[in-house]
Amino acid sequence: SLPYTYLGYNGVQVLMRSGRMLGDTRKRLEETGGFMFGLMNERAWQDGDAFVRCLKVRLIHAAVRWYTLHGAESWDAPRLGKPVNQEDMAGTNLTFSWLVIKGLRRANLAPTEAEAEDFLHLWNVVGFLNGVAEDLLPQNLREAFVLDKAIARRQFRASDEGRALTKSLLRAIEDFIPNLSLKSLPAAQMRFLLGDEHADLLGIPAVPLEKRLVQLVPIQLFSRRTIDLGKPKIE
Repeated sequence: SLPYTYLGYNGVQVLMRSGRMLGDTRKRLEETGGFMFGLMNERAWQDGDAFVRCLKVRLIHAAVRWYTLHGAESWDAPRLGKPVNQEDMAGTNLTFSWLVIKGLRRANLAPTEAEAEDFLHLWNVVGFLNGVAEDLLPQNLREAFVLDKAIARRQFRASDEGRALTKSLLRAIEDFIPNLSLKSLPAAQMRFLLGDEHADLLGIPAVPLEKRLVQLVPIQLFSRRTIDLGKPKIE
């Protein structure tokens, strides 16, 4: 999901300005993992913790928006739009809902249609709490597909910022792999899930051997280490 957000040319400018994903990538990964796993916990919705998590994100967005507009470096709003705008937030929400469903299907772990629709609805609730306009919350998988394609057509292209953030992300994930011979697996997994066209835009290294391996071995084996990254933060 994270590298997919780096494809959006306008939105990635904000991420680069804020420095949150580049300055301490591992910490940002832990925060994102904690946020996601926290929202997957039914009790978090029952005791209100999920609402607090969402509102914290909304507050962070507001702060980033203000500092981007009022920082020392001017922001080109006519060209880039307002920072953390509705399109950017809707696109980000899709990366945690629709893109996850796409990734599971690609990895032969497809949820049922009902499970996929339920998962999409959960993230629609999260998106609403985070301030996404209801008109930009897809009501079914078809609408999610169409919205994703529309945003991609408008924004997805290569950028120095997107490549820098992707490189930083890869390094952070590779740090969790003790075996040097397996260091290229994160890049292979990204290429497998994103597709070569998007991976090329992000400058993800081509690793043909590892990419074939990723397609043969259950993806859970490659994902477990990254999943564990978020768990300690939600206890």
